[in-house]
Amino acid sequence: MPRKQGSIGKTKLRMLAIIYHLEKKSRQPYGYAIWQLLKQVFKSYSKPTDIRNVYHHLQDLMKLRYIERKAIQPTKGAPNRHIYTLTEKGRKIAAKKYEEHMETLERTN
Repeated sequence: MPRKQGSIGKTKLRMLAIIYHLEKKSRQPYGYAIWQLLKQVFKSYSKPTDIRNVYHHLQDLMKLRYIERKAIQPTKGAPNRHIYTLTEKGRKIAAKKYEEHMETLERTN
């Protein structure tokens, strides 16, 4: 059964939790870092080709206005990093829906 428009699933909630966690630790949330934590902490998206899905989810989260692109950081010998931040709407969701994911992240770092 398709999800109601504007709702988000477990992976997107995990990604919001990761962005919040990285911001809290004064680390920059960008696609590759988010993917690494999804693999290491949540044991999902473990194949190298799965990173595409992470970027699709990031685009969806931006369309839903849960996150926004904060900056573009040039990197030597690799594509530029797009640094993401939670919007106020994303922070409200964070407070309500992803406590379980935050606890998992806190235990691993």
